[in-house]
Amino acid sequence: MNSPKCPACGSGAVEKLNQAKRVTTFVGAIASGVTGYTAATAGAVSAAELGAGVGAFAGPLGLIAGSAIGGLAGGVLGFIAGATGGAITGAALGEQIDKHILNNCRCTSCGRRFSA
Repeated sequence: MNSPKCPACGSGAVEKLNQAKRVTTFVGAIASGVTGYTAATAGAVSAAELGAGVGAFAGPLGLIAGSAIGGLAGGVLGFIAGATGGAITGAALGEQIDKHILNNCRCTSCGRRFSA
């Protein structure tokens, strides 16, 4: 793909700003991560039960530790899975906003902002 040229001065020294892509990637990752964490901790009862079952072999302390670790691990994995999906979706949305709505390019020679 050819690099865009500034419509004002014709310079090829153009940078893409990608502002919408950055914002929507961040928002998508956080929102989906929290959703994933919430969904995982709602299902953490089964993870805690599994952890408690494994920890029961170590006695009462193992039962408590296994339960806590099982629930926490489920929540963390839910957050990571949700955040990954949300970041990918947010980046795709932001890329389209940058491409079709915002003036995503800036000439480093004259400072003009324009859309490619």
